[in-house]
Amino acid sequence: MTKNVLFVIIGIFLLASCSTRSHKKYTPFYILVTCTGNNWNGRNNQDYIKLWINDSLLFSGTYYTQYNDTIPDKLEDLETPFGPEAIIDPFGMEIAKLDKNNYQDSIKIRIRLIALDDILFNTERVLDSTFFYRIDNISAIAITDAGRTGFFSVIDSIKNPECWEYI
Repeated sequence: MTKNVLFVIIGIFLLASCSTRSHKKYTPFYILVTCTGNNWNGRNNQDYIKLWINDSLLFSGTYYTQYNDTIPDKLEDLETPFGPEAIIDPFGMEIAKLDKNNYQDSIKIRIRLIALDDILFNTERVLDSTFFYRIDNISAIAITDAGRTGFFSVIDSIKNPECWEYI
């Protein structure tokens, strides 16, 4: 009888300890890339992206966005159910979605963009950049190749949300 009571008490304490454990809320951090061309999706399948976070390869694949395919052809089409809220990929291709709880206040980002066709990045076939970025107070980072100029730019949504910062 005392063994049964002891097992019941131990079981209650185990259940109580499991249920009171603090669970961190999932807080996502998105990394978006835009490869510019004549059209918003004009670089689809023509650029190859590699992304490392804290020296771990997180993404490797060709650039593809559906942005241009979802823009209505006529202005009056904006009043339809396929209006602005249905636009897909407005900021480019989402290449990573991280849980900020797994990282400290900043992360090391390394991005490599490789041209698969004859259109180069200011005479270079490969753009490669490594930088640190704070993620504790923002929800996303948008990286663009800035119109084939040969460098990346990142929008700084905290200090100056209207301007791009060159990296």
